[in-house]
Amino acid sequence: MLKPEQWRQFVVSTLLWACVVHAFFISRVVLAIPEKGMLSSAWEMVIFLPHVLLMYFLPPGYPFNDQIVNNWKIIGKIVDAFPASILYGVFLVLLGNCVRSRFRHAGRHQQ
Repeated sequence: MLKPEQWRQFVVSTLLWACVVHAFFISRVVLAIPEKGMLSSAWEMVIFLPHVLLMYFLPPGYPFNDQIVNNWKIIGKIVDAFPASILYGVFLVLLGNCVRSRFRHAGRHQQ
């Protein structure tokens, strides 16, 4: 069980990493808007698969019509995808903790 200070550090680190991942995701979405898509390549759909699934299944509807781009629906889709960024944030924090503990553990055996 984590102590309160460790728990707070975990939550803050997770949210910071989630914001970094989401900022990168938003940059990819913005680059795909002129092509009338939410992401512009297949590798982005693989990397951001949890984001894509949330955007597909949650409202609002598809933000592109014939000549009209509904910016509010794009913003809604970006907000829908934030829980996936939190998932990535948790993964990155746990991965970082695992790597740090490995280096600490390896350093103790060398002495």
